[in-house]
Amino acid sequence: MKNKLKRLIEIAEMSGAFKIGDFLLSSGKKSNVYFDGRIISLIPESLEIISSKILEEIKDRKANVLAGPTLGADPIIGGVLVKAMENNIQLHGAIVRKETKKHGAEKQIEGLFKEEDKVIIIDDTCTTGKSVLMAAKALENHGCKVVGIICVVDRDEGGKENIEKCGYKFSSLLKIENLKLIPWN
Repeated sequence: MKNKLKRLIEIAEMSGAFKIGDFLLSSGKKSNVYFDGRIISLIPESLEIISSKILEEIKDRKANVLAGPTLGADPIIGGVLVKAMENNIQLHGAIVRKETKKHGAEKQIEGLFKEEDKVIIIDDTCTTGKSVLMAAKALENHGCKVVGIICVVDRDEGGKENIEKCGYKFSSLLKIENLKLIPWN
C-alpha cells in the first residue's frame, strides 16, 4: 500500500491539489500549504487508491455505514461504496450537512442509516477536526455509534488531537510535514 500512497502523493502534486503559497483556510487560519481533496477524489486513479485504503479500515472496524460532511466526503463515499459492493461488503453511505435543510424533508443527514449502526466518518482534509466532529455528533444524535474518523490528509494542525480528545479513533492516509505531503504512518 505504501507504493499506492506514493502514487496518491504524485497525483496530488501533479494535479495541483497540493500547493505551496499563501492561503486562507475554511477554519479561518492562514497557511502556506493547501490541499484540495476534491481534486484528487474526482480523478479515477486516486479515488480508487483512497477508496481501497478506507475500505480496509471499514473492514477492520466492522462498520456498516460510511458518512462524512458534504462536499469533501461526497465523492469518497461514492468510491468506497462501489468498492464495498465489488467485494461483497454490506455498506451504506450518508452525507451530513452543516445544518438541517429548510425545505423538502428538512434533513441534516441524507442516506441509509439507523440506530445502532457502526459508522466511520470520512473527509478529504483535517485541520481543526470541526467538520468531522460535527458529522460524528449529528449521527450520534440519531443513535449511531461512531467507530472511527478517517481523513485523506491530516494537516497536522491540531485536528487529530481535537478528535481524539472527543474519544474517537483517528487515522489518515497522508499528512503534511515540513511543507511536504507524506504517508501518515
